[in-house]
Amino acid sequence: MTPSTMKSARGKKTLGRAVSFREFAPRVGLTRRQFLIILMAKYISRGVSGNLVPNPGFEAYFTSVDGELMLSPTGVNFFMMRYKEDAVAYSWMRRELCK
Repeated sequence: MTPSTMKSARGKKTLGRAVSFREFAPRVGLTRRQFLIILMAKYISRGVSGNLVPNPGFEAYFTSVDGELMLSPTGVNFFMMRYKEDAVAYSWMRRELCK
């Protein structure tokens, strides 16, 4: 199955390109801020220059487009499967921050 034929929890096709955090967050029922909190807790951090960079082991899920860190197609699929639509956003954040 290619990324363009996989479907999200809401039945929408996933994208086969890099996706911004702002664009992706509503697809899993989160605000951009909530999604960034989850990402900053485990998956990304600030680099020496202040830019967002992926943490070791999670590089495949992110890509840099014009200096902006975005989700790669692999990352879209990973986060789509990890955060199902039927869960409550607050419980997702609490679970991620407590790990």
